[in-house]
Amino acid sequence: SFGMAADQLATEEQQKESLPKRTDKAESKTENGSLMVVQKNTSILVGANGRRLGYGSWEEVTLLAAGGDQESGLMLSFRDAVKNEHQVDPNTAARFLRARKGHLEKTLKMFRAERAWRAAESVDEALTEPPPAVDDALRAGFNPILLNEKDKLGRPIVFASVGDLDVGALTKQGVTTQMLMRRTVRESERMRLAVEASAAPLVGHLLIQDIRHCTVGKFLRSTKFFSGQAKVSQDYYPELLGQLLCLRGPPAAAWAVSQAKRFLDKETGAKIRLEVGDPRAPLLELVDADVAEKIIGMLKP
Repeated sequence: SFGMAADQLATEEQQKESLPKRTDKAESKTENGSLMVVQKNTSILVGANGRRLGYGSWEEVTLLAAGGDQESGLMLSFRDAVKNEHQVDPNTAARFLRARKGHLEKTLKMFRAERAWRAAESVDEALTEPPPAVDDALRAGFNPILLNEKDKLGRPIVFASVGDLDVGALTKQGVTTQMLMRRTVRESERMRLAVEASAAPLVGHLLIQDIRHCTVGKFLRSTKFFSGQAKVSQDYYPELLGQLLCLRGPPAAAWAVSQAKRFLDKETGAKIRLEVGDPRAPLLELVDADVAEKIIGMLKP
């Protein structure tokens, strides 16, 4: 819902390591003792496996490229290719390159398509435009929330209760799929800005979905929306999903998740984790206890 060949995002196990602090020393250690290498005289965070978790400026990227770093060199080529069309920050360039595994031409095609989509859909207005007349029904049916909290990796957290989402029922209340997609875009913009402002913008965000009450019928009636949502996420907000945690899955949840993965690329599908029992234990793996309790309090009976 809501790669670069030599430098992919970490797997779930790798992501469990604590994020490092920025430093001007050549080496430092995280709180759990894992070795962190930090580019000297820069503010670039580098994970224990050598992947970069964020870039502070184009000057830092240029310094890395001069030292032979592959991703940084591609980022500079990307920036130069679009400089007469768009201004782009280093982390956005890195995200799009990773989404197309370092293939420059494919990255340029994806980025230009995203820019064209933003213009055509007036995405820059999504956060300030007035709500639709049926906003109460829309909120009751689909209302993702960006929490004022971070997970243990410093990632922003988005919570959504999707088990009650029934596009067919919402249609009878005047809520269209277009309205649902616009709400998706609005909340995706909030999420993007939060990720870009975080300490390590290349680890994305944690999306938590409560899928209790989800049924086969509801899923089938909402398939068009789910497929459209997946397309927006993958094509226009690449590499912003760090992990998707689905809580309180009902008996049909495994089937529904397998069907949802059909709309996703392999790398994104691998970020989905389904939990069917008590939500507290999986939440405590990813967030602090107070945050876990806050999320549990948001779960519907």
